[in-house]
Amino acid sequence: MRPYFRQLKRKYSQELVSKDTGTFVQLEYPKDDASKYIALFGFEEYFDSIPDNVEFINMENKSNDVIAMELPETVGRFTELKTLVIDNMIKSLPESIGNCTKLKFINLPNNPQLESIPEAFGELYCLNFFSTENSNPSMRIPKKLEEYMTEDEGFWFINFPPELKK
Repeated sequence: MRPYFRQLKRKYSQELVSKDTGTFVQLEYPKDDASKYIALFGFEEYFDSIPDNVEFINMENKSNDVIAMELPETVGRFTELKTLVIDNMIKSLPESIGNCTKLKFINLPNNPQLESIPEAFGELYCLNFFSTENSNPSMRIPKKLEEYMTEDEGFWFINFPPELKK
């Protein structure tokens, strides 16, 4: 059974990569092939199959199931990532997200189990927009990021000084 499982994993991962342009990754749980891959091999394995040069990740839980995954530490390898959207799927973000220094837009709606934002968000000097709409209202935001934020009903506009953006 194990060799068959490895063969199946190799086949599915090749299909995932060939469907992505390399710069855009879409997950619509539980409807798409990526969801089937995650069900078989796990969320971390799915993240390992995403190309390093990805610029846009959009992951949405379209089911009524409660999903509260930890975003893997490997997200830090996506140094070209500019947009991250995770809707109704996560409970935590790793500090390694601070390696994604080109991030400009982060949208984390409908994540009620997300209790805090990593301190590393305060080092994402390209960040212009951050949203936690319909997520945990008592979510902890890093102080360093808070000082540059203007909030408008769960939407946060970030204005780092020009000297930090360099």
